[in-house]
Amino acid sequence: MFESALIPLRFDEPPELVQSLTSFLRNFETRTIVLVHVVSSGLESVSGAERRLWKLSGQLAGEGYNIETVVRTGSPALEICTVAAQRELSFICIPWRTKSFLQRTLLGNTTVDVARLTDVPLFVYKPHGRKMETTRLESVLYAASLEGGHEQIVPYLRDEHLAATRLYVLHVGWRAPDPWSELTRREEIFHRLSAIRNECEGSFETIETISAVGNVRRHILREAREREVELIVMGKHEHEKEHTLDTMLGSTAERVTHEATVSVLLIPSRRIGTKQEAPCTE
Repeated sequence: MFESALIPLRFDEPPELVQSLTSFLRNFETRTIVLVHVVSSGLESVSGAERRLWKLSGQLAGEGYNIETVVRTGSPALEICTVAAQRELSFICIPWRTKSFLQRTLLGNTTVDVARLTDVPLFVYKPHGRKMETTRLESVLYAASLEGGHEQIVPYLRDEHLAATRLYVLHVGWRAPDPWSELTRREEIFHRLSAIRNECEGSFETIETISAVGNVRRHILREAREREVELIVMGKHEHEKEHTLDTMLGSTAERVTHEATVSVLLIPSRRIGTKQEAPCTE
């Protein structure tokens, strides 16, 4: 599930961040890396971008990867998603750089735009000061959707290349309007979380289920912070409802991707496990 990765580069990433990312991808046993740069300004030449990518590909090829390079022109987020879909790559992998409010206002945030547009899994790499290159992940938080998409995410959790010691399975919803309905809701969540735990047994040493009431985004970020997880796994659905992980999508997924201080693996519900189609560029 992690055989091929697309890494978009702006050429302003710290070299140590890119190096850390490509080293970390060894944990996933990624074999092919497609380096992509999108020329979005008339001040930059395509040939110049091609030369810079070619030079970088030579450096990474020595690490054992099959390296390909692509230069496109246009909207960065749209071109990134299009290349990933057209080449049927396993996932998009973005090295995260924190931007100031002014930078986000003037330049936008390509990562959040990709999170909104992509039909290909997105891995946002945030080392957060920890050397993760050759170490097994200690803990993963799965923000579980209970009304769709779960069956597409579990294979990623069970994949041997996403190995970790602990798994936290979190569900957040809103309290039912009356005591009887609330009891029924809690029982249903308990059974569903237990089923997820049973599905993932054998892939983690310990699995803990968590049910919370309140704001989805806040609970995901808080649990990730308090439990010191290194990776958040979550889904993004094509339809929108607010206030529940049962319909994890859009704004919640995008905001968690942006605000989390740890790496995020975002898995879109559409087309996972099916042949990818390129987004329409017309």
